[in-house]
Amino acid sequence: MSFAIIVETLAKQPLVVLDRRRNSEFHRILKRVFAPLRPNIATESDSMNSLITEINVGKCVAVVSEAFKQAVGTRLLYRKLVNTEVAMCVGIARAKNGDLPPAAEKLCATIRRVTKA
Repeated sequence: MSFAIIVETLAKQPLVVLDRRRNSEFHRILKRVFAPLRPNIATESDSMNSLITEINVGKCVAVVSEAFKQAVGTRLLYRKLVNTEVAMCVGIARAKNGDLPPAAEKLCATIRRVTKA
């Protein structure tokens, strides 16, 4: 079963994003994704590889595009983002043994709780 993530739920989660200085367009899109909310940006990464590493550490999740999803593939687990005008998805770490890192487990637990209500 694949859960969708409500943007209001995601806004409370710690996010890793691309560096604002070099990725201003990404930040403009992110602002539209969360409008009128503010995302909880925990850290900024200087490259896609460091963004993936931050997700795999398990302390953050990321908002990513379909193009990113196609390029990275199964290195991450993706969830559709809903209640927003912008088509994006959320990337969380996908452990080889099936266990989720802390940030991903926290987000999935929140999604389970919200979908049962």
